[in-house]
Amino acid sequence: MRTGQDALHRERMKILLVDDDDVLRSFLAKEVEARGCEVLQTDFGDGGLYLYQKNGPWEFELSDYRFISGPKIKEECSWSPRSTRSIRFSEWLS
Repeated sequence: MRTGQDALHRERMKILLVDDDDVLRSFLAKEVEARGCEVLQTDFGDGGLYLYQKNGPWEFELSDYRFISGPKIKEECSWSPRSTRSIRFSEWLS
């Protein structure tokens, strides 16, 4: 039997945030969390890959397209432009 708190937790969108700009990443995390989402964040690509593998599945991943990748992400991942979508910050928050 699920409690109301369990149902509330399950409905939260889980978002992975990867950006090397500490101020921007912190701001984005606060804005997204204020909208009821769960946010896990890191400042570099290998950290993002670790969180992605450990804590997935994810409803949404948001990263700086010029993030610091690190050696592990270079070995295990290949970037596909078909899987990315660029959005304006103001469009995303509205």
